[in-house]
Amino acid sequence: MTRRLINRLLIVIALVVVLSGCGEQTKKVRLAFKFPADKVYHYTYDSKSSAVVNENGETTITDERSGRILYSQEVTKTIDSNISRLLFSYTRADEEEKEQVKWTTGCIMATDGKIIEFFPDSNLSDESFKYYRRLFEQTAPIYPHELVPEGYSWTNSYKVLLDEGMTEATTSYKIKAFVREAGYDCAVIEYKGNIVIPLGSNPMGDGSVTVKGVDRIEVEGVSYFSYTEGIMIRQEEDSHLVREGTQKKNKKTTSFKIDEDRNSLTRLVDITHK
Repeated sequence: MTRRLINRLLIVIALVVVLSGCGEQTKKVRLAFKFPADKVYHYTYDSKSSAVVNENGETTITDERSGRILYSQEVTKTIDSNISRLLFSYTRADEEEKEQVKWTTGCIMATDGKIIEFFPDSNLSDESFKYYRRLFEQTAPIYPHELVPEGYSWTNSYKVLLDEGMTEATTSYKIKAFVREAGYDCAVIEYKGNIVIPLGSNPMGDGSVTVKGVDRIEVEGVSYFSYTEGIMIRQEEDSHLVREGTQKKNKKTTSFKIDEDRNSLTRLVDITHK
């Protein structure tokens, strides 16, 4: 093979490499909720759990159960292009329930997922309202505002005041891949973190029982978020709850500890129009 021919082959190979490299671009997407006022999203939430209850150091209850909750999400008010008021309607569909249990919650949410205001079911006590507000705030992922590629990671943190002082609840997220899921273009988001919620001092709302304690929940899961539809399509989660504290009733104080393992699956099952 002549030197001239070798040089020509090297030039051709170099051009192929350069041209193929020009065609490769890192895919980036925007993770943001979309709040169309004319759509209602319908989900199923299936869970299995096992729990052990200890009182004053002795096991009093062991329990295993499974359940299903049906819920829907819809916009009740568009505040501006980035903020809407949402209504969540729930129905407990457990087979062992003799009557269907229904309730609602609402919130004002930004497109990045931040909870601006929380509206509980009217039947909730003030203490339950505080609990669920903290739960909503800590479990709602706040998405980055910039375009993000596969492998991108971020962290959401919350300061929580306990009797012993300030602590922090932190959840880390990472985009594992971009895939098609249930007909939608999705970002696969892995997450892992901890939730910290102080228990209310008067959970019954009438002063007959007072409680001091804290819930600590370790969570790990994966969600499939449709960046084109702007909605969560599927979420699988494992969690471990440790609820520890004291309860005072009729002048008698009891220490308690609850350990619960739970796995759950949430799926979008339907989209209807108003």
